[in-house]
Amino acid sequence: MGAETKNFELSKGQLQTMVGGNYSLRRNMTFDFGIVAGRFAASPRVGAQLGISIDF
Repeated sequence: MGAETKNFELSKGQLQTMVGGNYSLRRNMTFDFGIVAGRFAASPRVGAQLGISIDF
């Protein structure tokens, strides 16, 4: 996954990407994770995203 914008003149440009996956804990539950990295002032330098998905 990736994203970018063309608004670099106002120091609001972004360039970032995210990679991740999930691990099955049970038949209806997964642990989700991702690492995001970016460049420019409006993007996060490095970050993590964690979560749990449950299928009712």
